[in-house]
Amino acid sequence: MIINEKRILGKLKQYFNECPKTIELFSSHIDDFFEAEEKYKINNKYNMGDEVFLKKGTFMHGTRGNINSLDLILENGFISTEFYGSRQGYEKKPKNPYCVNMWNIQEDMLLKNYIKFYSNAVITFVDLDFKSSYVVLKYGESIDDVIKESKNKSVWKWDIEQTKEIRFMPSLSRDENQLALIINTDNEYARKLIKNDIFDLNFDRDILKTFIGEWFINDFILNKRTPLTTDRESAIIFGLPTSLIEGILVGRKYEKDENILKEIKTKLPNCYICNLDGIVIK
Repeated sequence: MIINEKRILGKLKQYFNECPKTIELFSSHIDDFFEAEEKYKINNKYNMGDEVFLKKGTFMHGTRGNINSLDLILENGFISTEFYGSRQGYEKKPKNPYCVNMWNIQEDMLLKNYIKFYSNAVITFVDLDFKSSYVVLKYGESIDDVIKESKNKSVWKWDIEQTKEIRFMPSLSRDENQLALIINTDNEYARKLIKNDIFDLNFDRDILKTFIGEWFINDFILNKRTPLTTDRESAIIFGLPTSLIEGILVGRKYEKDENILKEIKTKLPNCYICNLDGIVIK
């Protein structure tokens, strides 16, 4: 691991020197992180051609760096970029620093259905009382049918926006993102770590206020969650170890690239590789 535990704890004290309760929680989480990395071993539960099934609470994490980001993740885990010393992404002022964002599967479902769900757009309807409602268009669904239905409602305006998953995950509607990781949370090690999800309303509010802006807490955590803001996210303090990775989702370009598939399989031999149809291909 490039980032060692001693260096991490040093940064924690630097960031949160006036918040011993925050340091204590992060330190405990990091201990659990290294324990899971050392002791938890994943086993591939699928054969070629099987459909991938996602249990409620499974995490997924897309990387816009695609294959170029995989080595860094495998070397360090899914770790908040603050602990690298500087942020490496586009976001100069992160909304939720010291956390790693995950897509949180909201119900038991086949992977192919989840991909269809997020590969299109969200329509926001605002009525005459300025109350909003939302419709998620699944891939292949027509906006025309939804708009026709709205004729019989008191709609002041409507807007349409791509789902947030499309910006980060392989999808049926965009080819820029070609790689995402499927994270198994159905084990004792993961359960200890995912308790530290800042979107969980049971997360300690006093600790949260020490590192997350009040505007974000009010607008995204305490406010009503919608398909836009979104109601499918988790953000885990510090991060999660790579030992929890059970599978890799690839886009259409990578699905056809045997060299990339071989590279992924070599680096993650106990994990399955699946495509946008939700089928195991390696």
